[in-house]
Amino acid sequence: MPEATLIGLSKLGDEDLFPAAAFEQAVEGAALLTLGKKSTGKLLKAAPDLVAVAGEHSKSSMAALSSLFLEAAKYNAEASELGSVLDEAQLEGARAKAVGAAYAKHRAELRQQLLSTAFSYPQIVDVQWRLDQRARTKQLQRVGDNRFLISIVTAGGVLSEGERSTVEFVCTKEELQDLVGKLKDATKQVDRLLDK
Repeated sequence: MPEATLIGLSKLGDEDLFPAAAFEQAVEGAALLTLGKKSTGKLLKAAPDLVAVAGEHSKSSMAALSSLFLEAAKYNAEASELGSVLDEAQLEGARAKAVGAAYAKHRAELRQQLLSTAFSYPQIVDVQWRLDQRARTKQLQRVGDNRFLISIVTAGGVLSEGERSTVEFVCTKEELQDLVGKLKDATKQVDRLLDK
């Protein structure tokens, strides 16, 4: 974690800067602000104890909490995994547990928000194929027409977590050979780039 985040989190451990009520409002408020459920103005009106804390301290600490929550959600971390970061920031005991509990409470929503705002390419998770042969036509002429039905299953990208998409197409033997050749060329290029 960046040093500014650790400093902001360490301020939350100081009971003189953040009395119990202000601390609770800061933790919950940071989660709600991060999720976009409350604006800063509405949060400050609803959190009088937080307003009493010096402005710079509350801003830096809430920004640090938002950073912590987003980083943890980015890696789909469990609340128990926040302990090492909170220990490094010298935020311990009941306050560390409260931060973990707030993260656990909002974790699914944070993950969903990250998925909806992030962009990534889908990943291929499965490929299936089938050979379809047409042996004869209506006129009983023998036709050696082979077609391949290819199904590529992808996950990720703009899809929700756990959701999958299937791309299906039909191609001839020559088209399939061309596709395989292009994929092999792409693999060689990637290997060359990684070897540099």
